[in-house]
Amino acid sequence: MRKPRLPESKIKEILAEQAAGAPVGDIVKKHKISPATFYNWKTKYGSGDAAPAKRGRPKGSKNVRTAAPASVAAPAAAGGSLADENRRLKIRLVDLMLENERLKEMLGR
Repeated sequence: MRKPRLPESKIKEILAEQAAGAPVGDIVKKHKISPATFYNWKTKYGSGDAAPAKRGRPKGSKNVRTAAPASVAAPAAAGGSLADENRRLKIRLVDLMLENERLKEMLGR
């Protein structure tokens, strides 16, 4: 892997300029970098407090529709967190979409 042209401390200073309100176009011209480089740096060195977003199918979802587990059918108001409820709803949505596709195929579209 290539060594960056600028030290990490300088990159963080450049990102701080944007956080202070300077337009990205001006920062890019001033430091002679491309906008893509700036946004790559922002992704890599930007706010370290945010966790990277998870992608893909929600954990526990299946390609084949089966009976919904009790945890999916139960409301999350019984002490469940918002993230848990969101995960359960995503799983349920995927299952319903698959069932919808299967019914369309049975009807011959």
